Formats: sequence, C-alpha cells, structure tokens
Amino acid sequence: MSVSVIIPALNAGSFITRAIESALAQGKPLHEIIVVDDGSTDNTSETVASLATQDRRIKLIRLPNNQGPGPARNAAIAAATGEWIGILDADDSYLPGRLDYLVTNAEKHRLDYAADNIMLFDYSANRISGIGISQELVGSILLIDRYTLVENSMTNRKGNIDFGLLHPIVRRGFIHEKNISYPSVRSGEDFAFYLRGMIAGGAFALFPEAYYLCTERSGSISGKASGISRTSVNYTEIAKFTLSLVNEPEIRKDQRLVGLLEKRARMLDNLAVRNELRIRWHRRQYAAFTRLLCTDRRAITNCASVAKNIILSYLSKTLS
Repeated sequence: MSVSVIIPALNAGSFITRAIESALAQGKPLHEIIVVDDGSTDNTSETVASLATQDRRIKLIRLPNNQGPGPARNAAIAAATGEWIGILDADDSYLPGRLDYLVTNAEKHRLDYAADNIMLFDYSANRISGIGISQELVGSILLIDRYTLVENSMTNRKGNIDFGLLHPIVRRGFIHEKNISYPSVRSGEDFAFYLRGMIAGGAFALFPEAYYLCTERSGSISGKASGISRTSVNYTEIAKFTLSLVNEPEIRKDQRLVGLLEKRARMLDNLAVRNELRIRWHRRQYAAFTRLLCTDRRAITNCASVAKNIILSYLSKTLS
C-alpha cells in the first residue's frame, strides 16, 4: 500500500531536511513526498528542490503567497497519487517503521484514519520529553468517533494532549469521495478535518506505539523555545471557530455533539485568558495584569489556576 507524505512548509529551509529524511527512511510504503512551500521568504524551496534532484519521490509545490497550513495541505492532497495520505509538519519527524505500522493496522481494521501515539521532543535539549497520550487511555487500540474526538480535544497537557494534534494517515479515496478538505483557518484546522471525516462516516483508530516525533514549541526539559516551530496558537480564534462548527447542518442536528463543541469552546476561551494572565505576569506587566482581572470576569475565574502555576514555577526555580 502506497503513502503520499505531505509537508506544508513556511520558512523551514534550515530544518526541513530532517523531516524529509525521516520520511525517506520509511521504506516500502513511501510512494512520494509532497512539500508545499507556503509563501516562504527564505531558502525553503531551494532546499527542497536540491533534495528532489537526489530522489525523484520528492516533489515541490510553491504557493505564491502564505495561505496557512490548511490550504497548503489541500494543495498537496490534490497532487497526491498514493492510496494513503501521511501528514507531517516541517518541524517534526517520523521514527523508523511508522508508515508500515500504520498502514498494516489501517488495512487490518479497515480504517479511513489511522494514528499512532505522539512522542514529544524538546528540540533545544535534543531529547524526547514524554509521551503525548497516556497508554492507559489508548490500550491496544482506541476507536475514535465524533464524540471521542471532541471529548479528547479539550486540553493540551502532557499525557493528555488534544487529539487534534494527532497526525494520522488518511485514506485518499475516502476524503475525495466525501469531499473533505482542510478549512482555511490558521489554528484548529486539523481538528475540523478529522471531525468532518468522522461525521461523514470515516473509521478512525489510535494505536499505542509512538512513531511521530512532535517538536514542542517550548521545550519542557530545556525551557527554551524550539526556534523552529512556525505554529502560532490563538486559543480565542480556535474557540470561535469551534463554535462556528455548530452551525454546520450535520452537526446542528446532533445535540450531544453540539454540547461537546460548546464545552470545548468554553475551555479554549478560558485557556486563552489563563495564557494572557500568565504572559502579562511573567513580563512584569502588572498594571495590564490587574486591568485584565478588573475588566474580564473570565480572568477572575482563572486567576487561581494561574497563581498556582506561578508559585510552582517559582518554587521549582528556587529549589533547583
């Protein structure tokens, strides 16, 4: 079974070789690698073009301007010819054997989406920092439907990451038949792509082994920014987009799903406020911190959680 690995890339010239080489090392299942340069202003296209001269499976698509990860992935999918689509971000990598593991399990269980667990990677420390989803939750196989997906997309802590961060292989024939594509949003596009697939009747499962190496934006070991992540997460915008999904006809008539999406939007909204409080405090913007507390009732609700994290962080630095 053949897999087209798709990689959206923005100003990734200094590190995209790592992602491409990890895909090239996958062996027989790999059919092609399609890199979409999403309006880069660095040498991303030149780097990929150079690699393509060494391996004809590498293909480059250039977008005239930056459109975001969703449209970039759609462009790659439109050009793909493999039976499966393998999703890979430019700042991440595959561990050896990943595609074989996923394709074998996907075919065995007759799936349309098949994901492995995620290994979190601190790029600055050059060390694996942990597993993304607890083994107890996954078991030997975790079947995911629309409700399971949303119920597990409300937080993003180590051992309990948002299922929207999974990077499954996807049966190309299924998404073409059901006309499923990525939305043109800057954050949360993966979650919507998977949810629409579940609503269309797609079979999705998560398997316990972790072969996807996901680079942390801020290393949990080093405490340093990776320097290579191009993802900027706006929780407020993701919350708004989550609420907008409720208006889609197939979702609106499913009250259980509507309730879960509304809950997800609330939790994301609270997360946005907590992050804003934390940022203002660490930057010593105490006036702005106080002003937010006085003008936004959500800030008062979340202040205790932020204060706890600040105290724990302080104690950790003091005792170390």
